[in-house]
Amino acid sequence: MTIFNKIIHRLGLSKWIYKMKSRKERCANNPCLLTVNEALNFLHKVSPDVGHSCVIDRVLPILDCDLEVIVPCYNVEKYVEECVDSILAQKTKYSFFVTIVNDGAKDHTREILQKYEKLSNVKIIDQENKGLSGARNTGIAQSHGRYLLFVDSDDVLLPGAIEELMSLAIDNNADVVDSGHIRFADRTQKGFNARMMANIYDILQHPQTLSLNLSSTTITGYPWGKAFKTELFNKVQFPQGYWFEDTIVWMILEPLCKRKVTSNKLTCRYRMNPNSITHLAMQNTKSLDTLYITLKLLNDREILGIEFDQYQYDLLLQQMRNNFCRIASLDSKTKQAVFVVQQDLIGNKFATWSTNNPKVKPIEDFLRAADYTGFELWCKWH
Repeated sequence: MTIFNKIIHRLGLSKWIYKMKSRKERCANNPCLLTVNEALNFLHKVSPDVGHSCVIDRVLPILDCDLEVIVPCYNVEKYVEECVDSILAQKTKYSFFVTIVNDGAKDHTREILQKYEKLSNVKIIDQENKGLSGARNTGIAQSHGRYLLFVDSDDVLLPGAIEELMSLAIDNNADVVDSGHIRFADRTQKGFNARMMANIYDILQHPQTLSLNLSSTTITGYPWGKAFKTELFNKVQFPQGYWFEDTIVWMILEPLCKRKVTSNKLTCRYRMNPNSITHLAMQNTKSLDTLYITLKLLNDREILGIEFDQYQYDLLLQQMRNNFCRIASLDSKTKQAVFVVQQDLIGNKFATWSTNNPKVKPIEDFLRAADYTGFELWCKWH
């Protein structure tokens, strides 16, 4: 959702704008002529599906520390020192080790990291560029802590973060501990869009807190700001080769976690970077990864024996809305092909499912009715 659309939505004008569109206009461009195979073949020509399954079979050693902090790094010379220093400054009774994965950085990231090489609780791994998932997977494969904490290299851990996460993890034998965060804008970026984003977030954003819950049923949909039990990654790893790799959190990791705990404390400052994949993806055909990773992880769920429940089905409908928003700047035929694939998925794999959730019910209705234009408008304004 663009900043303009977000403001329109917050003002409550989106439903009014949607109702102004006539039924005739909304049904004028439905992609009824494409089969799902034709749609997939077309999409693979636009951008191939080169990603990999998240399923793996291994036993990770748990040796000599309570927590392994994994920091993937790629071209973050402006931020990485602040990030690593915020981790090393943590005061806690729990032992922790920091694994920094230099993912083939081409700037001065590696030179900056040299200052940490002699520290006994820091390991730096150099590798050719494998992307964020590949860097995280390298860190996981060489981990030796009871729990894992992923920290993006442009983010900052708040004081007391490790103590808070690990206290709840150990005391509750949790599979995962989630926590709150503060989003902040990157004011070091040049250009009008970057300055505008910084100003907008200063006005609209506020600390994202969670309620203290020692038996939570849900976690937020990103890996950072959470302590995961390491043994979860005996079965899975991050899906390498894809953008939007964080999709694994709600589709795979959350249902694998039986004991979920949320903290009401803030543990992380999350940097809103205008040069991140999140903000640049809509201009790139590789944004089709958002659909491909959804399909891949649905298949991985079957391999792992993970069944859907109502909450997860509703999340899948929301994922389909997210998929479409991420490709919003691509051409009409590509967007229609994505709609056909998602329509087929809901119509076949989830033919017997339905939702009463008002936030996602329209998405389900548009897909089942093959109403492409209605679906497009809904995604645009919500």
